[in-house]
Amino acid sequence: MIFKKISAMIAVGAVAVSLLMPSATFADGLNAQGWDYVGKSTFTTQSSTVKSGGGNFQFCFSQTSTIVPGKYGLWEQDGDDYQAAGEVTIRAGANPCAVFNDIGKFVDGSNKRAEFLITKNNSKTATVKFYD
Repeated sequence: MIFKKISAMIAVGAVAVSLLMPSATFADGLNAQGWDYVGKSTFTTQSSTVKSGGGNFQFCFSQTSTIVPGKYGLWEQDGDDYQAAGEVTIRAGANPCAVFNDIGKFVDGSNKRAEFLITKNNSKTATVKFYD
């Protein structure tokens, strides 16, 4: 009986924590339908930089089996200056895509684009595709 109560409390806590993380959501599916492909990067700790027109931004692993679990940060780069734009934790076997919503405030410069890259907290090689 106590085990069931503890399990229920853990489940409720996990849902509550996930609802408190507004910076990113997980996209449905592997093919990023309705998104414009803007690049691909294979990296260990920091991806290459890609340009975004604002709105929402997404990165995806090619399939669930290629997910590299860890904490991923989205950064906007202006020259040597980096500004945190969001963060998401990716788990093994989870949805292979993460969406960062409402990132239009990072659009700047004469090209009217945001320059985004992602970082992760481990040194395992990951390959992701970026969509705008």
